Amino acid sequence: MQRLSAFLLLFGALPLPVPRVQAQELLAPASELASYVRLLELQGKAKSTPLVYWSSSTVPRRHGLTVDSGHVWSRRYSLSALSERPRRPEFRLLDTHVDVVFNSTFPRNANDGALWAGRGVSGVLRGGADLRWRGFTARVAPTFGYAQNREFRLGAGPGNLNTPFAYPWQPGIDFPQRFGASAITFADWGQSGVRFDAGSFTAGFSNESIWWGPGYRNAIVVGSGAPGFPHLDLGLGRPVHTPAGDLELRAIWGQLRRSSYFGASSTDGKRVFDGLTIGYRPRFLTGLTLGLTRVLYHEWPANGPRATDFLDAFGGIFNNGRQVEPNGPVINDQNDQLASVTARWLLPESGAEFYLEYARNDFAGSLTDLVLEPDHARAVTGGFQKTVPVSTGALVLKGEYTTLGQTNTRQLRAGAPFYVHNIVSEGYTNRGQLLGATIGPGSNAQ
Repeated sequence: MQRLSAFLLLFGALPLPVPRVQAQELLAPASELASYVRLLELQGKAKSTPLVYWSSSTVPRRHGLTVDSGHVWSRRYSLSALSERPRRPEFRLLDTHVDVVFNSTFPRNANDGALWAGRGVSGVLRGGADLRWRGFTARVAPTFGYAQNREFRLGAGPGNLNTPFAYPWQPGIDFPQRFGASAITFADWGQSGVRFDAGSFTAGFSNESIWWGPGYRNAIVVGSGAPGFPHLDLGLGRPVHTPAGDLELRAIWGQLRRSSYFGASSTDGKRVFDGLTIGYRPRFLTGLTLGLTRVLYHEWPANGPRATDFLDAFGGIFNNGRQVEPNGPVINDQNDQLASVTARWLLPESGAEFYLEYARNDFAGSLTDLVLEPDHARAVTGGFQKTVPVSTGALVLKGEYTTLGQTNTRQLRAGAPFYVHNIVSEGYTNRGQLLGATIGPGSNAQ
């Protein structure tokens, strides 16, 4: 706690310049502002929003997000400022947030980034500032947190783990039950990073959270339930208009890290993250958005990654695997793959939307394999939202269903639970938290 207190004292003593405009809110994934922008989409008041790839720097660029001036929270959110590209260097303070969580009996986390909310009181402080000039943005927006992390009964493990806090039910994942035996404080780079935009093209290096697909509470492939990780991304930063419809494309490369509460492993816990997203909104079907997402991750090479490590997401999507030992298991390679197709149908005239994400953990052996057994190693999220006008604004009705549970095909063929990998021992995590749906391997949610 001393580090957090020292930061607060230092922050209060610094002679910070006063910005010319009010503090600006970041459009971070799973935030109140992101939910509000989605509500405005349902009402037909927000346009040019991302198709698949959401992050805190996705929207702020010229010809990006446009919002009707008469939205209900116009005094709360100055959304027109999100699309400005100042001709002179402009310094802005970012809104400061303090979020507090209390878990009475058991840890519970949901899309809260770097925070791990253990039993007891947990909280984070978020804030910062950015500098913008034309297409360039530099942002320092760290997160500081505290978790009381009180004791609770842990699940019994198999007995071969070198820490009692490790996840006991699946050995191939860094998903601790508890982050140590005492209160914890932490500091994280949060939504910090640098970015350059030129027309539709964008390139950035950051630690910011990202969210892929239409899910409201659970994004299967990439959500905001884990701390952000250092990554480079480039591609089309806003939907580009073509004769066939709008197109969005983004590639991303990053490094994942292990937590301090994982079981025995011979590696240092670093992994390569290689991702690709494609979004398409056909001109001939108004309101429909289709998406493809793909991630491949593997252990960080001892001598550093090679150029080919950054091209994995552009390679083949099928892999029959190979048998290393006679009568041994068939494995595909050192990579694990997560991929999904998404669909979202927006009906602003009715104030409604329907969406679906179908994902697959690891490779299918072939197209025939995928067609004959599409439910093997699969996960699904489906949901809807509907707005009902009321005198003070709008009432929003929501429903979402997610299943990560294994199917009956596992009785006949091998298949690891979602986010678990037999070779990459830490699985699909960053610093002990899941990069996808926070409900965890094998879970369902309604």
